[in-house]
Amino acid sequence: MPIRVAVQWAVDLALDLGQLMESPGEPATARSEPCWERPPLEWFKCNADGAFYDQQWKGATGVVLRDDSGVFVRGIAKWYEHCLDALTMEALACRDGLAMALQLGIQKVWLESDCQEVVRLWQVRDQQRSSVMSILKEIKELSTLFQEFKFSFPSRSCNRVAHALAKQVTCETRVGWWSIAPACVSGLLSSDCNPPYN
Repeated sequence: MPIRVAVQWAVDLALDLGQLMESPGEPATARSEPCWERPPLEWFKCNADGAFYDQQWKGATGVVLRDDSGVFVRGIAKWYEHCLDALTMEALACRDGLAMALQLGIQKVWLESDCQEVVRLWQVRDQQRSSVMSILKEIKELSTLFQEFKFSFPSRSCNRVAHALAKQVTCETRVGWWSIAPACVSGLLSSDCNPPYN
């Protein structure tokens, strides 16, 4: 792994771990972050996140699929050798998530991206000409293949699992695929489904 990529990975990991750690004197009940929301009965929630490394023009996507009980169903991560910008990576993550759900035969999908711009562009996709328009068209085509579909924006604290999965791939390990939750996200999955009460 190039030194620059390794340093960026280490910095990102340190920031992620710092967010997970509570300060020693602060009780868990003091947290007021929004919590991950379970999908309705018989729905599956697909959280997607993109990572962009601007100095190398490379990126990765991370996607997690969970059922209506919050149980981990599948996770994927993909490395992209050539990337335009962070917005493109976020849109590609959404597309990758829907493609995975379709392969699994899922019928009702709630897609979430913590990139507000992607969700906004999705809502006005017929009235805009953005750099991700072709990817949004792919997402639209995929969305019509589900019985029911919903696309929304959560806060970043509700998208930590997908974010962590996106960090698991590099230029040397280009694809991650999990049918059982990897150890790197087990704590996040547990805190999402068992949030502290205020």
